[in-house]
Amino acid sequence: MLLARRGDNGRWSVPAGIVDPGEQPADAVVREVFEETGVRVRVERVGGIATHPVVYPNGDVCEYLNVWFRCAPVGGEPRADGDESTEVGWFAPDDLPELDEWARLRIDTTLREDAPTWHAWPGERHPALRRPDAL
Repeated sequence: MLLARRGDNGRWSVPAGIVDPGEQPADAVVREVFEETGVRVRVERVGGIATHPVVYPNGDVCEYLNVWFRCAPVGGEPRADGDESTEVGWFAPDDLPELDEWARLRIDTTLREDAPTWHAWPGERHPALRRPDAL
């Protein structure tokens, strides 16, 4: 499993990013993974969809709609970009570094090749989707 240590908070997580104007989510994940890790991927399926609250260091609060994917590597060499990622590495699913609940949710919902697309059911309050203290 490909993980990157985030440049903004130093935590290990799955590579992620923001969709550019006019870009589709699957194109964005391919671009973001390559920009942050040097690895080229092929999208296999949607892993899940959920909103996720974020509190920025300046106190701004927002809610992002996230779509995550199960991807397979198809080329490139792992390397950190030095800005959004400070380290990049391959990890066995049973030997992952410390991860927050949000990263765990995205990983756990995409591990099985045939898993259905994850989403919170009406009224469900998954612990990973609570408001974090800050980035």
